Amino acid sequence: MSLWGFEYHEKTGYDRDRMDMHGLDWSSQPSVFKSPDGLSTLDLEPPESLPESTLSEILDAKSTIKVPEESPIGTLSEILFLAHEVTAKTGSGPGAFYFRSPASAGALYPFELYVCCRGISGIPDGVHHHNAATQTLAHLGPFNESSLSVDASCGLAFVLTSIFFRSAWKYRDRAYRYCLLDTGHLLENLLLALKSQNIDHAVHYDFDDDAVNGMLNLDTGREVALAVVTTDTGATAGENAQKDPDHSDEVVENPAVVSSGEKSYDLIREIHTSSSVVRKDAHAASQGQESSSPISLSPADSGAGRLNYAEAVLRRRSCRHFAQMDIGSSSFNLLLRLICSEMENTGGCTSTGFVCSRVEGVAPGFYMLDPGAKEFVPVVKKNIIHDMARACLEQHWLADCGAHFVFISDLKELDSRRGPRGYRHAMLDAGRLGQLIYVAATVLGLGCCGIGAFFDREAAACLQLEEDASMLYLLGVGNRENG
Repeated sequence: MSLWGFEYHEKTGYDRDRMDMHGLDWSSQPSVFKSPDGLSTLDLEPPESLPESTLSEILDAKSTIKVPEESPIGTLSEILFLAHEVTAKTGSGPGAFYFRSPASAGALYPFELYVCCRGISGIPDGVHHHNAATQTLAHLGPFNESSLSVDASCGLAFVLTSIFFRSAWKYRDRAYRYCLLDTGHLLENLLLALKSQNIDHAVHYDFDDDAVNGMLNLDTGREVALAVVTTDTGATAGENAQKDPDHSDEVVENPAVVSSGEKSYDLIREIHTSSSVVRKDAHAASQGQESSSPISLSPADSGAGRLNYAEAVLRRRSCRHFAQMDIGSSSFNLLLRLICSEMENTGGCTSTGFVCSRVEGVAPGFYMLDPGAKEFVPVVKKNIIHDMARACLEQHWLADCGAHFVFISDLKELDSRRGPRGYRHAMLDAGRLGQLIYVAATVLGLGCCGIGAFFDREAAACLQLEEDASMLYLLGVGNRENG
């Protein structure tokens, strides 16, 4: 019996009158790094330089080239560095805390990144696990393009996975939401890195789960593939290959045990199993709001951004201390334009709105964004930011933000069109757009914080959503306190 996306979202919704309060079992705290032992590894050299392009230039450019023939391993190192890098560290020893370029709920980092290579000079053919802590690739086994159901010219692909217990340790059955959102964060970072190199690529949410998980030799009770990204290297079998005669055809163990006190959560297992079926005839659904008074975005102000893309990715942090000041109109307009640009590259399963409180030139209220028309339309014509802060588990500091960005989907309609697999699409897209907002806010000198914990029905009531529409994710954006 299938568990539908709408059902899972409802079952894991928070209700202030029925909150299951629980403490954290620190003795079973999961490891946030995975490092398979005893494998052949390849050290990735830090990039000598990073792209100087702005975020706007990267999103506007059309990626048209294959992986460069000159120094492809250098290009791959730069992509992985920007996609998934440890950007700072506090403390030492077992209590050390590591910041990373992708955002993650509770800093639990449930995602993992795998690199599949064939015919890439300087890199042994096969499937490799990427270790963000050491910037190394560990060889796991052969790369079978047929497992990805892609053309044979795909000599470089990436598989993004999630380890359930890393998030479930804190969030229990609700953790599948965060596994998808956080994997979306990493996915967006990877896509931005590929775009910064102008490398043509394709994103796949629909693939043969068993084949991809099998290629990575995953223990699917613990770790599963959630997204695949392919590139066209133009390579054919044997071309430019660097074979590893001792390991190229051997599939080695790929353990995902991150804690001695792991627990399995039934709802997570049920929704993931249900969403493993791909409907070939499915098409996307989206949630919108009607209004007769659309407001057009202003022309882009090229001077609004302060940092280039690469600097912003590496400086990104979550902020919870906001100044009660207006977001400037040029900054907010550029932020909306960047979101519209990237929404056109997603699957149409998620709609974007924003709760406006302190934005120069925009009246307080809730608005829905129309990415095609580059317009936003009013839905609730009053300031509800304090109501939203209360709905977000009484996190009152959120009321100091200039705006809340929210991602919404009609999950019942999505279930009917895509089956439970559609839930993955919607949440991954919400995570992708959330990471873009994080990076864009950093470019603009603003603070940002993602919120996946909220009283679901209260949030929907504040936004006056239609009956079957659900809020998936919220990000607070505003001026940072003390600069």
